[in-house]
Amino acid sequence: MQHYKYGGSTAARTIACPAWLELSAEMPKQATSSFAEIGSMLHDCMENILLGDKTLATCVGFRRGKFVVTNDLVTEKLIPANNAFTELCEEYSLSEYEAEATMQRSDTIGGTADFIAVGKDVVCVGDWKFGDGISVSPNHSAQGLFYAMLARKEIPDLFEGRDRLVIAIIQPSNRGEDTLRTWETEMAYLDCYEAEFMEAVRRAEEGGQKPMPGDHCKWCPAAPTCPAKTGLILQAQRLAPTQQKTVSEALAVAEELDAWIKDVRAFAHGQMELGVKFDGWKLVQKRAINKWHDPDTVLGLVRKAKKLKIEDCVDSKIKSPTQLKKVCATKGIDFEKFEDYCSATSSGTTIARHSDKRPEYVAVRGLKALRDRF
Repeated sequence: MQHYKYGGSTAARTIACPAWLELSAEMPKQATSSFAEIGSMLHDCMENILLGDKTLATCVGFRRGKFVVTNDLVTEKLIPANNAFTELCEEYSLSEYEAEATMQRSDTIGGTADFIAVGKDVVCVGDWKFGDGISVSPNHSAQGLFYAMLARKEIPDLFEGRDRLVIAIIQPSNRGEDTLRTWETEMAYLDCYEAEFMEAVRRAEEGGQKPMPGDHCKWCPAAPTCPAKTGLILQAQRLAPTQQKTVSEALAVAEELDAWIKDVRAFAHGQMELGVKFDGWKLVQKRAINKWHDPDTVLGLVRKAKKLKIEDCVDSKIKSPTQLKKVCATKGIDFEKFEDYCSATSSGTTIARHSDKRPEYVAVRGLKALRDRF
């Protein structure tokens, strides 16, 4: 598969920080993570399902490198993804679709959309997301709009007479969120996006751009050495977080530093796994955990042991409400009768920005102290 200089997965970063490509030019290539490999394997499965080459059942045993599709992956990832795709087609009356559509605008701008579907007056660009770590929003998705931009140029017939554009994210996860999330806009919005993206490409090709830090820095290969990140250390040294204003500023710097520290460690770890040596540091194995390599045989031995009871050796624990809800969905069972027996309980509080969608917590301890004072 051709690798394009400007692609969908980096579109948001290119728009926000055209400097990232120049800063990344000398960075060594990192090893692919197991999460990325498993995600790619599940992408392959959904492509084969949409093309009719496989069913959900025949995906079990499908391999990609050292990874294999298990029954659990089918239940937790592929079935919800397939159901969400069916729901999407029904909601927007999508009649035709193409899986893994590879398109390009030029030799340096291109990529592959997971699927593109059309209805009477709508074009839908969809993306499979199989990671549990970060919830991906379709709202103003630079990646989705990027593939729509490519499709409009390469397959103009798809857009003929259609004035609605839908970006869809299908992300089965263990967080209890909706697997299908969509964002709809008028086709004219794509003109604004295209102008913004192409201007960012022009600036990137021109070079000499100032790096602009932000949320788009996550996964940027230049993050460990980016001057916008390393300069945070000097900024932190100048702060004395004792006043309300300086604490707010210090929290913002700390957030950026946390992300930079993780980037540095991830980069170093990836390089060391490839054999690169860094003075004063080495790779070591994590703490070993004793595990059964043949639990079925051990269970058989336990059953035969005269002085052992099965309940003394086997833990039986019901699945979490979220896990049980998924099981019920796959078996066509109404989960409603279980809902009275579960509730969401927070483990405590944490600091977040005002832009976070969670409601602000009322500081009860502060109110109590204020009451006691008066």
